[in-house]
Amino acid sequence: MTFRPISIREYHNIKPERACLVAGEGGTVRKYYRARTIALILLIISGILHLSCGKKSTSNDDCLDLAIVISGEGDVNYEPEQLCYDPGDELFLTATPDDDWAFYKWTGNVLFNDGAEYESNIVVTFGTANMALAANFRQQLSLTVNIEPFYAGYVDIEPDWNYYIEDDTVTLEAFPSSGYEFFHWIYEGEIHDYNPAVLTFGSFYEEITAVFARLEAELDCGDGYVDTYNGGCNSIPPIFQNIDDGDIILGTSGNYTYLSDDWRDTDWYEYDVYQTTELTFTATTDFLGILFIIDGTFGCDDYVILEQSDTTSVEDTLTISAIVSPGTYWMFVAPAVFTGWPCPLEYTAWFTAEPVSGLQATQSRPISKDLLSNRRIN
Repeated sequence: MTFRPISIREYHNIKPERACLVAGEGGTVRKYYRARTIALILLIISGILHLSCGKKSTSNDDCLDLAIVISGEGDVNYEPEQLCYDPGDELFLTATPDDDWAFYKWTGNVLFNDGAEYESNIVVTFGTANMALAANFRQQLSLTVNIEPFYAGYVDIEPDWNYYIEDDTVTLEAFPSSGYEFFHWIYEGEIHDYNPAVLTFGSFYEEITAVFARLEAELDCGDGYVDTYNGGCNSIPPIFQNIDDGDIILGTSGNYTYLSDDWRDTDWYEYDVYQTTELTFTATTDFLGILFIIDGTFGCDDYVILEQSDTTSVEDTLTISAIVSPGTYWMFVAPAVFTGWPCPLEYTAWFTAEPVSGLQATQSRPISKDLLSNRRIN
């Protein structure tokens, strides 16, 4: 049987045998039977509009009426197919969602036990009053979790379902791979640094990104320290630490003494370029810092300084960029001075390499290479 809605404004003119809604074939309430019929249902329940009709007997004063509302997108099938029911009659109902929708729950003037209202297949029994039921469907919502860089960790999702519906809550906990640390979430364009995160679905799909930072992993510098990790051209032999596009690096640096001289920990990161590219190096430091971008294509004996940052206050953001041709390039971060900032002090650095075309490469600047030394030169 298929129901179609009847206007409340017309109910005074409805013949009793048609007031239960017009019956068709198939025992199905189609999805166009919507919440606009709720007022009619309330009238039925309250007895203001008494519907005495059905296949059994129109003379039975106990004949009970059934009204079904669909909220969302889906269908309801029911058995047995009758226009009217007697007290004690059982009704078997099945709610079937449309594509990209999910059944949520039944509501109405029926007593549900043990969470039965959340089951799409139910059996209900008529009491002594008309029955009104609503099958509530909700749109299926997807959850997209991005990981940057993709190899830097993973996210545990609880519960981990194929889809969610409005008001569902999920807990997301980020776990870093070896050599990385969870840095922050990006959600709706905003940064959140708590972990785990709790996300409650609204009426749309959700997307969140877990960002991980690389650990520099150098031993803490201090008095008597010799840098054999990433000291660049200041180490013997020269040694550099690789850096990748999109990396966030959590590192340490600072000042120390060695053989009565004043020193600083200079960290050199290396990146190979294969086409014209814009390199951008950014850092915030817990010390008075300085940054350089260096063309190291011809090694430590013939390197060229392309860009130098200003020296600003502690925790200010330093940023430099350079357009470069294919070759090998070094990103340099260190204290700008040799005393006053004892090791170890932290910094966070960001690096991007974006291919570009039609732009001229940055020319070398007349900057003294002494600015890259790790020992005070008197």
